[in-house]
Amino acid sequence: MSIKHLVRSLLVLLFLIGTCRVVQAQTRPTEDRAALWRAQKATEAIVDKNRAHLMEIPHVDHVSACVGPDREWAICVQVENHKYLSEVQRKIPSQIEGLPVRIEPRDQGWSL
Repeated sequence: MSIKHLVRSLLVLLFLIGTCRVVQAQTRPTEDRAALWRAQKATEAIVDKNRAHLMEIPHVDHVSACVGPDREWAICVQVENHKYLSEVQRKIPSQIEGLPVRIEPRDQGWSL
């Protein structure tokens, strides 16, 4: 076997090993989905625990769990009108139990 043939075989072997790693990496989304589902359930539990208190704040229209643009779970608080936004922002902390709080006017909304 010549050195050229040996090098070629080695390159093929390295390519196949790299391909196996790609296949293994492609199986991770199932694990990611499970982690996202657990994060969603944990967020919903925190939202349920704090919803009544948040809804007591004047001009708060809706409280729910949502995913932000950074794909991070958050507590979303909708204010009935954008003119009350700063008033509500002063009354609600930026985080509750470690979760970020997104405050947006109802007339703007957010997308999931």
